[in-house]
Amino acid sequence: MSAITNHRDDQEQIREARLAWDLPVPTEVKFIGQKHWQKFLDVDIGKDVPFPKALVSSLWQPEPGVSGKRVFQTHMVITLSRIFTKQDGSQKALNLNSYGELIAPKFETLGGYASFWHEARREHGNKGLREERCFILIKMDQTLEVTEYVDLSHKEKTLEIYNEKIGAKTQMSKALPTIVAFTMKYFEEGEYPSFHVSCKEMTESFHLAVGVSSSNGIFIYDSNYPGVLPSRKFLAIQ
Repeated sequence: MSAITNHRDDQEQIREARLAWDLPVPTEVKFIGQKHWQKFLDVDIGKDVPFPKALVSSLWQPEPGVSGKRVFQTHMVITLSRIFTKQDGSQKALNLNSYGELIAPKFETLGGYASFWHEARREHGNKGLREERCFILIKMDQTLEVTEYVDLSHKEKTLEIYNEKIGAKTQMSKALPTIVAFTMKYFEEGEYPSFHVSCKEMTESFHLAVGVSSSNGIFIYDSNYPGVLPSRKFLAIQ
């Protein structure tokens, strides 16, 4: 009898898994794609491609600590492309430096940033994507706050607890997708965000950090700031 029960349980799990893979893309999902790059930054990143099934499934996961909400209601999906094409036909690799040049006219600052710490610029400014295109699923409603200004192990533990709750592996967001997500949100909604988060990149013993101030603009600096943004990367199938 138990063998029959176990078999039925296995079949039910298989059926639920198949249903999960057949979920539609939520219509309410906040998505930054080709038209946003074209409209706000006047560059072409290539045509949008369908979301991979693993991303769609992730969007429907319950958001821990927020009753009744799912991931698509608290996260944003952004498209990153290794190369972008400007209006004159020239192409550039996407990285912190080139993105700063793109947003400079919007923020009226040289290089797009109010400040970009020289050590961070030297080490990370020209680092681009290894893949041709990817989707980044990034939490936008609030940062995960570590209790104090602490080292990497405490931030990893905070993410580990969050990952256990959602049943998926996230990581600290990198600086580039963090800046792209918040600037695109600002361009579209007109509400200037104010935040400070630690990013995945390291400079010696410190994390790279990104801060946005409504009065001063975007800062990239070194800090052990306790806030982190969970993110997940999904490869785009061309």
